[in-house]
Amino acid sequence: GGRGAAVRRGAGSDGDGGGGQGGRRRPDVQRDGERGGRMRGREVLGARARAVGGADGGLRGDATYGPTTPAQTRAVVAVDVDTAGIVMDSSATAGSVAEGDETTFTLALASDPVSAVTLTVVPDSAQCTVSAETVTFVPTGAGAVPALQTVTVTAVADKVDDDDQTCNVTVSVAGGCADAKYSVPVRARWVALTAADVDTAGI
Repeated sequence: GGRGAAVRRGAGSDGDGGGGQGGRRRPDVQRDGERGGRMRGREVLGARARAVGGADGGLRGDATYGPTTPAQTRAVVAVDVDTAGIVMDSSATAGSVAEGDETTFTLALASDPVSAVTLTVVPDSAQCTVSAETVTFVPTGAGAVPALQTVTVTAVADKVDDDDQTCNVTVSVAGGCADAKYSVPVRARWVALTAADVDTAGI
């Protein structure tokens, strides 16, 4: 009876050992399984790519976007935001200058012209003079307005006791301008000055 039990225990031990080997996969079997899993993963990805892009995995699955699809053209309009005009230093639009003294003001164009623009600078009385009766601006071609130009106004020392006198200087675009935007009437600018009299009648 004891021997039979021993035999049974031996059999059970062998069975456990076999069961243990059966529970653990041999290294070569495990590697084969991993390779098989990777291959199946590639097949799934390939099938998805073919479903989206076509049989060769490209991007030709939708014939609507094939090479014969016509190109689309859109017209773009550049809206002009520039305005032709004369720009004057606002601080010099009015003031008082003693006879014999002078003041200055600057002139510019509001936009870059396509051709030369000449401005006339004209005083309306002999009580003052200007350093330049015309000022010309030429195109920059660089997307910027021409540089400022300075005009000097001098109150004439007339040696006459004639009280204070006014002198208005008008700036406008000269005729014959080839720039269509500046050839139409452009608002003139002016400087209103007072020539302060410094003379006194006496012996």
